[in-house]
Amino acid sequence: MIKLKHYSRILAIQGIYQSLIKDVSFNRGLENVFDIIFEDLEIYEEERSPKDIRFPKLTELLFKHPDYMVEIQAYAEELTEGIENNKSFLLEFLDKCDKNRNVERIDYSVLAIMLVAMFEIKFVMDLDYQVSMNEAIEIAKIYSDKKSPKYINALLQSYLEK
Repeated sequence: MIKLKHYSRILAIQGIYQSLIKDVSFNRGLENVFDIIFEDLEIYEEERSPKDIRFPKLTELLFKHPDYMVEIQAYAEELTEGIENNKSFLLEFLDKCDKNRNVERIDYSVLAIMLVAMFEIKFVMDLDYQVSMNEAIEIAKIYSDKKSPKYINALLQSYLEK
């Protein structure tokens, strides 16, 4: 089974991460990520070589199944738009969950992962919160340092309790 929402989450996290670094909207950050994916698809189509491709697994999947792009993009956009619209609430809640560290001191990759997980837990009604927590922890293992998965787990547990 192909987990299209998994790819959507990764792209939303990448977009949020870019927006935090470049100080642009989350939607603009996601647009930048999709520009990269379209470039990756062109490279893959022309050369069929993964060496210059930034999202190799996703690029190969989308090359074989271009119809998946609609679903992946739609959910990634739903996430980034929802997070953008609820940014103040989510950041304030995150601040309450970690009494030892201010939101401004949280690594951007961890912050992006947390925002996606918190949004899904609070606002995506047809999703079991455990799925979102597990995804956040697994994504943190790939995109963050070794301590981040435990930190994210603790914050999400705190978030669930409040």
